[in-house]
Amino acid sequence: MTLIKLGLFLLTVLFVAILQLVHLPAATLIGSICAAIVVSVVANAETKLPKILFFSAQSIVGCMIARIFTMTMLASMVNNWKLVLFSSVSMIICGFALGWVMTVRRIFPGSTAVWGSSPGAATAMVIISEYYGADTRMVAFMQYTRVLIVALAASILGMFFGVSHTENVPLLQYYFPTFDGFNLAVTIAFAAICVVLARLTKISGGPLVISMFLGAMLNNIGVLSIELPQWLLTICYVIIGWNIGLRFTRTILAHALHVLPQVLLSVLVLLSLCGIIMLIMVHMGVDPLTAYLAASPGGADSVAIISASIDVDMAFIMSVQYSRFLLIMIIGPHVAKAMGAYFLKREAANSAAANKS
Repeated sequence: MTLIKLGLFLLTVLFVAILQLVHLPAATLIGSICAAIVVSVVANAETKLPKILFFSAQSIVGCMIARIFTMTMLASMVNNWKLVLFSSVSMIICGFALGWVMTVRRIFPGSTAVWGSSPGAATAMVIISEYYGADTRMVAFMQYTRVLIVALAASILGMFFGVSHTENVPLLQYYFPTFDGFNLAVTIAFAAICVVLARLTKISGGPLVISMFLGAMLNNIGVLSIELPQWLLTICYVIIGWNIGLRFTRTILAHALHVLPQVLLSVLVLLSLCGIIMLIMVHMGVDPLTAYLAASPGGADSVAIISASIDVDMAFIMSVQYSRFLLIMIIGPHVAKAMGAYFLKREAANSAAANKS
C-alpha cells in the first residue's frame, strides 16, 4: 500500500508538470485524475481517501468560487439581466437536451448524462453530481473532455485577437505568493465551519454549496476576506482529483474509452448550439468576442484568463458564466431526478410488456 501511495504521488507530479508545460487548463486537477486512474487500474487495488479530506477540499473550492462573486459581477448581472438570463437558460436547455439524447441512446444513465452535459463549472458539477446518484467518474470524463476542447478553441480565438502569453510568473512565486496569514487562518476556519454545518444540515453537496453562498455573502459585505494561496488550492485539486480517479476500474475505463466518440460528438454539438446563441447575442448588441467567451460551455477559468488579456466586457462574460452555474445548481438536481424517474418507469413498462408477450 505504501508503494501504491508513493507511485500515486510521483505520477501526479509528473502528469501535472507535463500538462502545465503545454499550458492546458485545470492541469492540476486533470493530472491528478489521470495519475489516480493509472494507479487504480494498474495496481487493481481499491484505495480510498478519508472523507474528511474530500469534504474539506470541497469547502475550500466553494470559498474560491465565492471570491469570484464580486459586486462588479453582480452589478453586471442586474444591468444585463435579460441577456444574462437568455444566454444562461438557452445553454442550460441545450446541455440538458444533450443529456436526454445520451440517456435515450443508452450511453449514460439519466443522472450521469445530465450532470456530465451541464455547461457549468466542471469541478463543481463533478462534486455535486455525487450527491444525486450520478457516476462521478463518467461525469468527470465528460466534463473535462469538454473543458479541454473549449479551452483549446478559446485559446486559439484569443491568440487570433492578440492575446499575449508573455506574463510568465516564476514557479515558486506562483505556488507560494505572499499572503495575509490572518486572513488565511480565518478562511480555513470558515471552511472548517462550513464542513461541520454541512454534516449537521445534511444538504446535498453541503461543503461546496454552503461555503460558496455564505462565503460570497460575507466576502461582499466585508466580514470575511477570503485568502487562498495557490499551494492550498493545488492541494485541494489533488485531493478531489485522486478521489475521482481512484474510483476507476478496468471495466469503467474500458467503457469510458468506448463512448469517447459519442462524448466528443456531444461536445461539438454543444459548441455549435452555443455558437448559435452567440450569434443571437451579437444581434442583441453584444460584440462578437465577448459573446463567444460568455457562451463558451465550461472552462470558466481559462475563459477568465483570456478575457483579462483582451478588450472584452469581462464583467459581463463572468456574470453569464456564473449565473449559468447558479441556475444549474438550482434546477439541475430536479432535472436529474425527473429524468432518472422517467427512464426507470420506461424500463419497467418495457419489461412488463416483454413479459406479457
